[in-house]
Amino acid sequence: MGFYQIMDLIAKFLKKDRVALSRLISMVENHDSSSLEILSRLHHKTGHAFVIGITGPPGAGKSTLISELIRDILKKKQSVSVLACDPSSPYSGGSVLGDRIRMQEHADHDDVYIRSLSSRGSHGGLSRATFDCVQLLDAFGFDYVILETVGVGQSEVDIMKYADSTVLVLVPESGDSIQTMKAGIMEIADIYVINKSDRPGAEILQKEIFQMLQGQKEKPVLLTQASFHQGIEEFTNELQKNKKIKKQIERKRLAEQRRDETKKIILSELERRIDNPKNNPFEKIFLKFLRKR
Repeated sequence: MGFYQIMDLIAKFLKKDRVALSRLISMVENHDSSSLEILSRLHHKTGHAFVIGITGPPGAGKSTLISELIRDILKKKQSVSVLACDPSSPYSGGSVLGDRIRMQEHADHDDVYIRSLSSRGSHGGLSRATFDCVQLLDAFGFDYVILETVGVGQSEVDIMKYADSTVLVLVPESGDSIQTMKAGIMEIADIYVINKSDRPGAEILQKEIFQMLQGQKEKPVLLTQASFHQGIEEFTNELQKNKKIKKQIERKRLAEQRRDETKKIILSELERRIDNPKNNPFEKIFLKFLRKR
């Protein structure tokens, strides 16, 4: 895409054109050569959205919880976008599950934007382009950006690098796996949600998590039944409290975030150049090396 076409897309984006937003996200997700130009021109518009990370094992009801959270945000006359990271297709590399289906009731609302991203082999529960896509949604003017990870295990904790508030969603049956999860994902959450709490063992799991936290009162452990909208109001209230706390440590988190993303940008650009046979200085160096041998 030429320079003037990109500038036209950015101009439409700044006028709140959803089609332009979707096209720019696609370009960033596909590591288009214009990605850095796009992000640098929109960076001054970022820094306003509250980013909520929703993570947890498969089947915990993350998408249902997000759907109820969207409903609550809309009641407050605020806008929200969702980036749902799904497993990659082994054939196309695209998203398999497609969370638009699971949140369909909100998809046509003017203040809601839902997008599925393919994890594309990333092992951190998120796509490599996640942060860049968050930046675009922030620049577009959404009040909230919700990140939903692929169903994760104990080592997949990338969500903490991108979210202002990280929510770990569990179910009563998760009790037996708490000890194995302790060294990883259990440590990164700001809020713990035991969903489907009508099932046996919910309160026992709640006590186990409290014991694991060793009296960290600033980390709530909530019981919800997202399918019946139970516990959602308490959940959103805790998110607002966490938002105020996180504002106090935002500078440090952003500095760490910038370092991490700078590293990713350099590696991504390096990979792009290596994969481009028309403009690959590394190939020339390698061939020169072979000739010498």
